[in-house]
Amino acid sequence: MRSRLAPMGVEVQVGETSLADEALAEITAMLLGHSAPPVFRDVDDAAVRAFTESAARFYDDEPWVRTEGDRFLGVQVGDGDWFFANVMGQMEESPGLSLFDDWMTVCRFVHNQPSPFFAPAEELGLGDESGFLEEMAAFAHTGPFEAAGALEGLTLSERTDLHPVDARRLDQLSVGPAAWGQYAVPRRFDIDEGLVPPHFSLETYRLVIEALLLALERRRATPVTSIKTTLDISGRSVSLRYPADGTERPYDGPEGYRFFLRGHDDDIESPSRIPDGERIEIEAPATALYKDVAKALTTFDDRIYEASLYEWKTCLWNDRASRRNPSPRIADLAELRDPPELGIEIGGCDFALVLDEALDTAPEEIRLRWASRE
Repeated sequence: MRSRLAPMGVEVQVGETSLADEALAEITAMLLGHSAPPVFRDVDDAAVRAFTESAARFYDDEPWVRTEGDRFLGVQVGDGDWFFANVMGQMEESPGLSLFDDWMTVCRFVHNQPSPFFAPAEELGLGDESGFLEEMAAFAHTGPFEAAGALEGLTLSERTDLHPVDARRLDQLSVGPAAWGQYAVPRRFDIDEGLVPPHFSLETYRLVIEALLLALERRRATPVTSIKTTLDISGRSVSLRYPADGTERPYDGPEGYRFFLRGHDDDIESPSRIPDGERIEIEAPATALYKDVAKALTTFDDRIYEASLYEWKTCLWNDRASRRNPSPRIADLAELRDPPELGIEIGGCDFALVLDEALDTAPEEIRLRWASRE
C-alpha cells in the first residue's frame, strides 16, 4: 500500500495488529491441520495456572499405578449431577484422565464390542453386500466412539499440536510442559462434529485431580480397592466413589417396570429362539441392574443362553463379559426412549425388548414368566 499511495502524498504507517495476527494464526492453524479449538482463550490467568499445576501433579504422581483401568470413579461436585472418570495408563494406553458425561456413556463405551456372530461378516468382506449380510457387516464395524457418541479427557500434546492461541497463552503465563516435554490439555471428540470444545471446565478437571490425588494419598494399598469420601478442595465439596457402579446417582421415580421380550424374525432358526406366539414377561425393580436381568434370563430357560442388549447398530453392554463391568439400571432403559427401541441378541438372533408400563409396587426380585402374545 505504501508504494501505491506514496506518489499521491499519502503516508502509510504500520502499528501493532494483534487481532489480525490472531485471526491469521487461527486460519493458518486450520489450513495446517490444527482442528482442535483453543481451550485456554476464555479462561482467566489464575484458573489456567491452577489447572496446569494440578495437571502436572497428576502426571508426576502417576495415579494409574495405584488404580485399575477397568474401574471407574464416580464424582459429584457440590450438589451437582454425578459424572464419571477413568484413570488411563495401566493397559499400554497413554496416561491421562477420561471424563464421562453420565453412566450410560460409560456403559456404551465399555461394552461396545461386536458380537462373535457378526464378526465373520467383516472377515469375509461382506460390507458391500446387500440385505441381511450388509446389516451383519454394519454391526461388525461398530466402534466405541460411535457407541459413546463423544469422549473427553485430559491428554498430553506436543507443542506443535497445541492450537496457536493456546501456545501463545501458555508462553505468556510461563507455563511449561506437564510431563515428558508435552503439555496437558483437555480434548473432546464428538463422533459427528470431530474435535469440539470440552464440556467440562478446567476448574472441574482441577477439582477431580486434586480430590483423586488426596484420596489416594490417604490409602496405603496398591492397587486401591475402595474410595468413598467427600473432600473439601479449595472450599468446594467433592464426593468420590470408587469403584463406581452407577447407583451413586439418586433415583426418584416409579418403583419398578414391566418389560416384554419377544421374537420378531420368524425366518431365522435358532436353538434359543422364543417360541412362536409367546413372549417372556419381565418385572424388575427400577434400580435393578440390567446385568442381573440378563443373568436371570439365562437361568430362566435353557434356550436363553446369552442376553446382550443392543440399540440399533450400537451395542450398549455385553453381559457375557466380566461381572465387574458397568451396567445400567432398569430405570435407565425406560429413560432412553418413549417407548424404548431396544433389542436383545440371543444365539445370534435379534429379539425385541419392549417397555410395557411402570409399576406402582416394585417386586422384591426380578420375576420372569412365559406369556402369550396379545
